[in-house]
Amino acid sequence: MKRRDTTIQTPMAIVLAKTYLAKLGFTDFINRHVTWDRKQVNLTPGQLALSVVLSTFTANRHPLSRIGQRFHGMDTELLFGKGVTSSDFSDDAIARTLDKIHEAGSAHLFSQLALSAFTTFDIPLGNLHADTSSHAFFGEYEGCEDPAYEGMDVTYGFSKEHRPDLKQIMIGNVVNSDGIPLVHQALNGNTADCTWNGQVIGTLSDLLGERLKDIVYIADAKLVTEPNLRLLHQKGLSFISRVPDNFCAKLAAQAKKDAYAANAWTTFGSMAEDKKQAEYEGYSQVHYLGREPMRLLVVKSSAARDGFLARLEKERSELARSAHEVERQHFACEPDALAAAETLRKKGSKGLFRLSYTLSDTTTWKRPPGNPGKNPKPPVEIVTWQVRFTITENTEAIQAAKEQAQSFVLVTNIPSDKLDDRELLWRYKKQHVVEAGFRWLRQPSMASAIFLKKPERIEALMMLIHVALMVRALMQQQARLRLGAMAEAPRIELNGQGLKSPTADKILVLLLNQGVITDRGERYYGTTSDKDFERVQVLMKLLGVTEDELQMEG
Repeated sequence: MKRRDTTIQTPMAIVLAKTYLAKLGFTDFINRHVTWDRKQVNLTPGQLALSVVLSTFTANRHPLSRIGQRFHGMDTELLFGKGVTSSDFSDDAIARTLDKIHEAGSAHLFSQLALSAFTTFDIPLGNLHADTSSHAFFGEYEGCEDPAYEGMDVTYGFSKEHRPDLKQIMIGNVVNSDGIPLVHQALNGNTADCTWNGQVIGTLSDLLGERLKDIVYIADAKLVTEPNLRLLHQKGLSFISRVPDNFCAKLAAQAKKDAYAANAWTTFGSMAEDKKQAEYEGYSQVHYLGREPMRLLVVKSSAARDGFLARLEKERSELARSAHEVERQHFACEPDALAAAETLRKKGSKGLFRLSYTLSDTTTWKRPPGNPGKNPKPPVEIVTWQVRFTITENTEAIQAAKEQAQSFVLVTNIPSDKLDDRELLWRYKKQHVVEAGFRWLRQPSMASAIFLKKPERIEALMMLIHVALMVRALMQQQARLRLGAMAEAPRIELNGQGLKSPTADKILVLLLNQGVITDRGERYYGTTSDKDFERVQVLMKLLGVTEDELQMEG
């Protein structure tokens, strides 16, 4: 293979993403599962769907209606096949493809493709993390209000984006501990997390069959309802979650009370290599929820404790400031001083501190202005009142608030001889891998891409965007897997440092100025230096991509 120093044409990030999708047989998969007439199209639905997925790897931020512009100036034959140009990706063609994907069942297609990805890359299912997010939309979507409408409802609901003024849809995702999605569902905008958890447990049961017993389902506190716990038991599904404060006669409060009374904490230390990370302690106990024994783990966090102490100091400072403002005043009469003191005392004593006060009067004599003359007026007696406050801690309230703030309660049906307390906490803390995907989906380029008027197309488009999320997660997992097997981290960071635990974003940044040049039918790497060329070679090795898979031959 030749190498020349020149500017890039087709970004390497897009070429590598296309290679991963080729490993999954994405184009053929879409073509097999949607209904289409081969005689009536210039591009197949698979090619058009591929353009949407790859468009999320471009640096452009054109909305969906201008997909073709994202590939302007690139080697579209390398990406999509012979004879394809960027002008082939018309609005109408992509819209029809989204309709076909919706008709075939977006969520079902995604899960089948995801299962194929787990098999292709030999990735165990292991722990599955579930969560939801909301996506707000401008527009009325009046069709959703038709009584005969049965599709996804773009409507008002609890907004996790803090936009209650806008209609929305909910997104439910289930990912493994590497953030690779297995289930993606676009949901009505008013779908509650507790309801979705029940639905997705049924979905996983249908999807995995007997393999369901080999996974652990991990979700936040909205999972823990009596119907969901019964369903988990019925399906034989192991789970880890967090006990909500309002569940089962304040179970969390009672568990915390028992733990602090026993004072027999097990030290877990940090859950990360960074010594600055939080330290944890735990106390385990068994409670029966219905007829089933459940293990409750009360966890104390040093970070939460420090946060509470900072909040406590802030409350003290604000109360002292308010007291000082009253103390500076000179009141004309005792009732006025008493009223001001009582007002602040009642307000301050509702928190974690108590206020007491004393009143004192000061008498001064004021002489009339000017020359007193032969018959001076007598001086006027002036009495003013001031308040002095004393701030003391409400010890019992502070201790109760501290216990509440620095601790939380996990619940699982996994016995301690199969999963110890520290491992239980570690698995639950991996819950952030779901949110990491949601953060990427909220980026401005993604937000512009989902500005559509038909709920059916929104649903299909969100499925394709989640395919892009899956590719990113696969890249990250494969790179970290191979990097972990290396004796020494390759020095390919932009600052010359060794590469450690790269994220998908990091990989794409390292590829930012690399690409494939197409020159009169010949393809070669377009890099600006020997270091860049070395970086491309190392990243290809980490991603498990060969030169043949890049299809560099013109």
